[in-house]
Amino acid sequence: MDGRNLFGVADETDELQYGQCFIQYSTLTPTKKGQGRFQVVTGTVIVTKNPCLWPGAFRRLTAVRNEKLEACMRDVIVFPTKGERPHSNEIAGSDLDGDQYWVYWDDSLRIEKNVEPLSYIGAKKLEIPSITSENIIENIVNSFGASIILGMIENTHTVVADKHSEHSFSEPCKKLAELFSLAVDSPKTGHFIEMEKLRPFQKEYCKDWPKYMRKSGERTY
Repeated sequence: MDGRNLFGVADETDELQYGQCFIQYSTLTPTKKGQGRFQVVTGTVIVTKNPCLWPGAFRRLTAVRNEKLEACMRDVIVFPTKGERPHSNEIAGSDLDGDQYWVYWDDSLRIEKNVEPLSYIGAKKLEIPSITSENIIENIVNSFGASIILGMIENTHTVVADKHSEHSFSEPCKKLAELFSLAVDSPKTGHFIEMEKLRPFQKEYCKDWPKYMRKSGERTY
């Protein structure tokens, strides 16, 4: 296999340069003693997060060897701490609080260049002077609703990308990608995405759906 889904961590050695990363993964074939084998990836790799709603969330990095990291880092992707902006943040505005990244290093899929990532300006955390039982219940209910909104944004994005002449590079897809990033963090920030922000996209593009989405009972094309 030439890819993995890996947790992201920061380079505490401060030796990786911007544009680099470190990956050492477990192979699927153990040694005769049952111990795991590990392989260090070198060369060009593609990194993103699922779902990827903006082409700029695909990052082309260079995986390198590093003796210090080889001694202790396995089955994670190590991002550099250098550069104007963290690579993790370039990927859908994510951070390193448990986020997982899809990493691929085979020649079957390549990107010619890195597309400019979105700014992903996060919402400030909502501050409540005095937290009540009602606040807690409301937050729990809204958090359940947030997962539903995420799915709706993702599905709407799929339709827009399929119909628009510029596909995932289109302005509507860009706005939906930004909306998705805000929705992901809404349980942490307290700013939950309202359906009203999604309805204009659905009204314009979701009158029918691509057959491959298997929308039972809906008009398809």
